[in-house]
Amino acid sequence: MKNQRLEEQRLKFKIPIYISQNVIEKIDLKYLRKLVDDDKSEFYISCFSVEKLYTKYKKKINDLIKKGKIKLINPPTEYIVAQIEQNEKPEIAAENFFKLRYEDGIIINKEKIINKEKIKEKEKEKRKKEGRKKNIWVILKEIVSESVKEFQEKRKTKKIEMLDLKRFHNLIYDELELEIKKWLCDTNYILGQRVDDFEKELANYLGVKHCIGVASGTDALVLALRAMAIKMGKEFFSHEDKIITTPLTFTATAIAIIRAGATPVFVDIDPKTFNISPEKIEEYLHKDPKGVIGIIPVHIYGLPCDMNSIMEIAKKYNLFVIEDTSQALGAEIEGKKVGTIGNIGCHSFYPSKNLGGLGDGGAISTNDDEIAEIVRRLRECGGKSRFIPENIGYNSRLDAVQATLLKVKLKYVDKLIELKNKIAQKYKEGLKDLEHELELPYIPDGMKHSFHQYTIKVKRGEEVRQRLKEFLEKRGIGNFIYYPVFLHKIQLFLKLGAQIGGSLENSEDISKKILSIPIDPLLTDEEVSRVINVIKEFFSSTPTQS
Repeated sequence: MKNQRLEEQRLKFKIPIYISQNVIEKIDLKYLRKLVDDDKSEFYISCFSVEKLYTKYKKKINDLIKKGKIKLINPPTEYIVAQIEQNEKPEIAAENFFKLRYEDGIIINKEKIINKEKIKEKEKEKRKKEGRKKNIWVILKEIVSESVKEFQEKRKTKKIEMLDLKRFHNLIYDELELEIKKWLCDTNYILGQRVDDFEKELANYLGVKHCIGVASGTDALVLALRAMAIKMGKEFFSHEDKIITTPLTFTATAIAIIRAGATPVFVDIDPKTFNISPEKIEEYLHKDPKGVIGIIPVHIYGLPCDMNSIMEIAKKYNLFVIEDTSQALGAEIEGKKVGTIGNIGCHSFYPSKNLGGLGDGGAISTNDDEIAEIVRRLRECGGKSRFIPENIGYNSRLDAVQATLLKVKLKYVDKLIELKNKIAQKYKEGLKDLEHELELPYIPDGMKHSFHQYTIKVKRGEEVRQRLKEFLEKRGIGNFIYYPVFLHKIQLFLKLGAQIGGSLENSEDISKKILSIPIDPLLTDEEVSRVINVIKEFFSSTPTQS
């Protein structure tokens, strides 16, 4: 319980402040405790400062570090050597490394103290009476206060990104760094215990029997389809084999179907959820079921598809279901995680995802023992033995370093999703007066949205959407259209035989209206308010045509 509370406390943006060694060692413990007892700021000192502080205050300084009141900056050896070669103190290396991690962080060093002392020269006699130590504390307190105000003013105009990975990674930096160093030292780089441990933890998190790590989310889809083909007695699917999917997804979904040998069939989406419509799937199958072997529903933006209806349809027509959960890990339907409802779930660990690696990665989840065994073969060139393939396989393993970093980040996933849902609620409240202009994300009862993206629909269409997009950009608000071209419009897929399964009028309409806005889980209240206010300002100056 204590560790859980500590993890939750970490996931909160605080103003980073670095205090140099020649300043920190002159502060009494009493004043140091007062300084760092601030929930809005995070204080850093160098590893070189710790020894002197420990000599001075013993275990009392350890307590501040254990409670997270003070954090350490440990610069790489190269930084330290560079300073020594320039005849500078190693302490400068820590300061430079802090700048690398926090580009806009606050640094309080001896020079700032001296400059402040010059400004306060008129109070020299008073300072002498108070004593040097207290004087440093008074000056330091003023510098921190002024620096924080300056930091906050700068943030009012700084661009709000769609996602700021550095913000999150800095909060768990020490954990990530430790695991990287351990991985580097033990030289177990391909599969092994680290991958096994992550696969078990992910399977436990999802509530599924098997998770198999692969090289990317795209590969997860390809290997899942190939495994299904092999289970059905085929090495690859044939062009006559049709797989129903949505036109609103990343290109990898259709590419995977084609790479597995089958033909994608694009069926229309629901106008409220933006997910593939079960009614449209049923309509298509009622008219032309010949050759259809499976469905790939994509839980777009993190909202689960109507899996109950889709599984009923699959059972009726004897189809397999492979869930593309690339954007939705952690999303739920009546308490059940997506990626565990169909025959197979396919997950992406692309860095921007709720569970993102520090590079590419993916995984397959399934309760089917045979599918799991086939996927494990396929990811290693198709055989149980490295030298004797049983199927045409791939070199598609999840790197051990990615597995060990993903294992660290997995314990934060639910908290990150919770934070995103709170931001979504603030958007809902803040933009409710624009219901005649915008349609906000719809969440059906019993579903938990993981908000990979927060996507709004601009009711007045493409022209107003483009103007809103440009207005947001000018005001420093990140935004993006996911996706600028729906899959049924991509000529390559049509040339390779992709089919359109009925009218796509909802897709055509929505493609001209959707726009995603920032949903970084660590957005501050001020940043969320700024996004809301800029959107309101746009529509107040863009009157509805009569």
